[in-house]
Amino acid sequence: MTQILALIDVTVAPDKRAEAQAILDIDAAEAREMPGNVAFDVLTDPHAPDRLRLEHGWSDAASFEGYLASDAFARALAGLKPLMIAPPISQRLVTTLYAPDA
Repeated sequence: MTQILALIDVTVAPDKRAEAQAILDIDAAEAREMPGNVAFDVLTDPHAPDRLRLEHGWSDAASFEGYLASDAFARALAGLKPLMIAPPISQRLVTTLYAPDA
């Protein structure tokens, strides 16, 4: 089984991290309810007050594309853009899950 894993690093003004976190927490909650989502986490580094990382997984490319076309993604992006002080760094990876031998 092939899955899509997205890793996104976002840099925001340090005094805006709580606001960015709130936006991403809403996005994560909505994304977790979408078809094909297997994980959606928002991570923070206590030693880097300007950075957040999103890690989310999708059962297939169509599910991931559905998220990218969703109102939830559009709202999150619109809310984050004014808070970011650098372009996001995004990786989209494909992984193959292997079932253990029976």
